[in-house]
Amino acid sequence: MLTNNRYVLYSLAWMFLVSVSSQGQDVASAKNELSSAGFEQVIFVPVQKIGNETVYKLGIEHRSINNPLDIILLADRICKKYGVNKVKISLLRKGQVIYESEVRSELDIASDFISDSYVKDFNRLFSPSNYRFNVFFTPDVKVRFGNFENPLQSKVNMLLMTELVFFKGFSLVSGLSIPLENDLDSQNRSISLATTYLDYFAQPWKGHFVQWSSGLFTNNRYGLDFQYRNFNPNRRLSYGLRYALTGFYFFPFGSIFFEPIADRLYLGDVEYLFPSQRISLSLTAGQFLFKDRGLRGELVKQYRNMELGFFASQTTTGSNAGFKFMVSLVPGKIVRSKFFEFRTDESFRWEYGYSNEGLVAGNFRSGPLLQERLRRFNNKLFNHY
Repeated sequence: MLTNNRYVLYSLAWMFLVSVSSQGQDVASAKNELSSAGFEQVIFVPVQKIGNETVYKLGIEHRSINNPLDIILLADRICKKYGVNKVKISLLRKGQVIYESEVRSELDIASDFISDSYVKDFNRLFSPSNYRFNVFFTPDVKVRFGNFENPLQSKVNMLLMTELVFFKGFSLVSGLSIPLENDLDSQNRSISLATTYLDYFAQPWKGHFVQWSSGLFTNNRYGLDFQYRNFNPNRRLSYGLRYALTGFYFFPFGSIFFEPIADRLYLGDVEYLFPSQRISLSLTAGQFLFKDRGLRGELVKQYRNMELGFFASQTTTGSNAGFKFMVSLVPGKIVRSKFFEFRTDESFRWEYGYSNEGLVAGNFRSGPLLQERLRRFNNKLFNHY
């Protein structure tokens, strides 16, 4: 009888070990496939056990998919493929947690901010070595219409870029600008340094996001740029502030020229989302480049892989109006291994404004503005695409 009882105990212990092992293999397989699909910082944190299943919180980051909804759904499908059915997915940017989402169905996504204790777990498991060396390219296009002798003038460069994450939230973005066509201005056609800047992104308090950049920006501006945004994924209203101190730079033949940093930009904006129509209305007021003070209004319609918008400005310089758009670039991944990826940028943004009064509501950027980036993360959009 004692021998039989011992046999039963051994059998139960073996079944338990096999169960734990197979569950671990499921998580390991899911982690491997997530990595193969382009995810970085793949962090599984066990939360609790319900029956035979463990509930996990999953931290992930994907730098080549533009729409957060697609990131969430892809990660959820891969997890479920390997039996990791109970998982809440936290979206990261440079290791910083934005919020977490739970997929109830493809048409029912619930998102909210994550508790501080789990943020600490993700912070503890974060490592810059979990990023691939990432090289991506994107077009840089400037166009001017209306010249009598040359009705369409254009300047087209190809930007070959990389982003190196040194620690949580902090990175260096740099690359090369390769000229393809230019009948717009007198800039030489040699390969030059592209936008190059240090960038820090964080959420110091729930719903309060900051982004700080320092370096060479677009539109030949260099200096400092600070952005703040109050954003909640479950609210229609968001608002932000921006302060920048910049100067002018350009690349003459074989050298670089800097003017003093003396141009202050300070702006405030408020934005409201109409979820069913996927339309955002925003109003920006303050001082733009070259001490040009006034207002700019925007209407942006969001689609799953693109945005289409219109804008109008009224400032001390004059008025202008135009259109803007954002599209996801294809094919995305070109070459991907465990440690390296060569791809297109996640998106291409472009705008065109018409004015007979010079530069109106002049601006610049490093990458996407904080307002543009977080706009895509509103959970109220997810159920209306």
